[in-house]
Amino acid sequence: MMGRETFSMHREWLLILNFWIAFASETSKTGMLPPPRNLSLERRNHNFCLRLSWSSPEGLNNSNKCAVHYEVVEKVGQNEETQTTERLFFERCPSLESGVMYSVKAKCNNGSHMESKSVTQGILAPKEELIRNFDCIYYASEAMNCTWKTMNETEDLQLSYWYEDQPAPEPCKLYLFEQGVKMGCHLSGKFLNHSNLSNLSSAVHFDLSGTQGTSTLNNYFQRMPRDNVRPPPPQLDIFHEYNSLNLKWKDPGLLNADCWDYLYRFKTNEFQDWKMGNVSKTTNDKLVYDVQYQYVVQVKANFTNRCGCGATDWSLEKRYGQPKPPNWSPHVVVITIPVLFTIAAIICLIFIKKLRKLILPEIPNPRIIKIPWKSEKTMFPDHFIPPEDDYSKVKILKEPLQL
Repeated sequence: MMGRETFSMHREWLLILNFWIAFASETSKTGMLPPPRNLSLERRNHNFCLRLSWSSPEGLNNSNKCAVHYEVVEKVGQNEETQTTERLFFERCPSLESGVMYSVKAKCNNGSHMESKSVTQGILAPKEELIRNFDCIYYASEAMNCTWKTMNETEDLQLSYWYEDQPAPEPCKLYLFEQGVKMGCHLSGKFLNHSNLSNLSSAVHFDLSGTQGTSTLNNYFQRMPRDNVRPPPPQLDIFHEYNSLNLKWKDPGLLNADCWDYLYRFKTNEFQDWKMGNVSKTTNDKLVYDVQYQYVVQVKANFTNRCGCGATDWSLEKRYGQPKPPNWSPHVVVITIPVLFTIAAIICLIFIKKLRKLILPEIPNPRIIKIPWKSEKTMFPDHFIPPEDDYSKVKILKEPLQL
């Protein structure tokens, strides 16, 4: 009896061994690993964070000589990020505004390039939206405004926010209204203190909740203060020195001064198109000055990608100088000189023509000379002219005279 049980046990172990040998042989032929098992997605930290967990692929052990690691691909909206881990879980606090999708696959570390198919899990974007155009502006140390546009009339709209190391979400304490409708929230606190840039590199998570019909909806957003920097514009001063205008302004006074670059533009009453200039990490520059023009100058600060993202608006227009009446002298000279030369040339031509007649008189043409024949007596006094016959007393008779 004991021998039969021993034989049966040996046969079971033999079957298991054959299975692993067949699995290893098949894996070697196909170059594929079994996929991770039991992939699940759990929401944590007041629903703002996610924990993705899984089990190791079935049938793997040390005899396979395959040290497995896992490739996790996170896709949030159109952005995709890939990370590698040897653990059986992955934790993140992504933006849930557009949904998030994860895919996990197993890979071997032994250089065989063996990998499994991917398994996926995710959270879809909300089907219904309470608000749109959610935007935040970090404009001063420990101060940030977040605004939105409501989609429908939701009287019980509430906002709460949470950031890392905060024990629980905080409700909005100061709402911004427009015509009696909640359109924003003012946030303040030490978590927004600008003295430490790392504080502003941590995301602030938002949950807007409200009721539509019989359903309670939640819209989740995430914003990072250092990527939404927009302090008031700088104050510009202009000073005249020799042939230059000195432009000076103060930095926004928010975060590190080295994080700011500056862009300025200017125009004159003569040239209405803006001309641009820029400087980095300094708060002054010079312009070549022409006293006959009035200058209009503006400046703005750009929060560089060295530290984050953002910019101020253009400062108010600063004017310097008074426009002077236009100097027409050059134009008059340009027009008058050619006219005077033309008049002088015409006068010279007329004078030369008259002078030519005096120096070289015109020779008459004999064929067109007219001789005054009626005054021949005066012209030829000694010439004999016979008297004319007088026929005035002769009468013609019709009949001859009879003697």
